[in-house]
Amino acid sequence: MRMRKRNTLLVLALLWAVLAWGVIDSARRGDLSAGTTAALLLLLAALAPLFWRLFARARIQGP
Repeated sequence: MRMRKRNTLLVLALLWAVLAWGVIDSARRGDLSAGTTAALLLLLAALAPLFWRLFARARIQGP
């Protein structure tokens, strides 16, 4: 059961990284305005501490 939780966290982290890359790439190509880019990056940055807490909790509980 714990391994499933850890795998889910890894998939969520990968999804977060892909979304961040997509926002940055779209901004670089000019598809997004500066305000939209800033808002999306702030939203993604707000999720980062949540991931760190979930990973830390999963690491403390062990395999």
